[in-house]
Amino acid sequence: FVMDTGAGAINGFALQHRHEAAKALMQLLEPLRTLGVTETDLRDEGGTDHLPFDRAGVPAFCAEQIQHDYAAIHHSQADTLAHVPPSGLEQAARVMAYTALRVADLPGLLPRERSASPMESH
Repeated sequence: FVMDTGAGAINGFALQHRHEAAKALMQLLEPLRTLGVTETDLRDEGGTDHLPFDRAGVPAFCAEQIQHDYAAIHHSQADTLAHVPPSGLEQAARVMAYTALRVADLPGLLPRERSASPMESH
């Protein structure tokens, strides 16, 4: 799991067309709805640090985040903790900690199989 699309609150996870892993994760993430994690689905997320793992067959997922001024300050001199909304950072930390703990406590590994994405099936 990677949080690599900003510094805002997490509103979902892109599950990279991993249908079998999603069966376990959707149920596991359900309690996070009360924290605003409502947009978890099978979509692919590109351009983040989880991709090399995903391409190697390791289930890897990107947190989708509510954007604030990330696009304007990303990788600039203004890209500092002072620009991070504290409430979003706290929510994201809670979501990631809960998710990591629950996945670590699963009785086995997440399934490795990846279904074809709509782009791959054409």
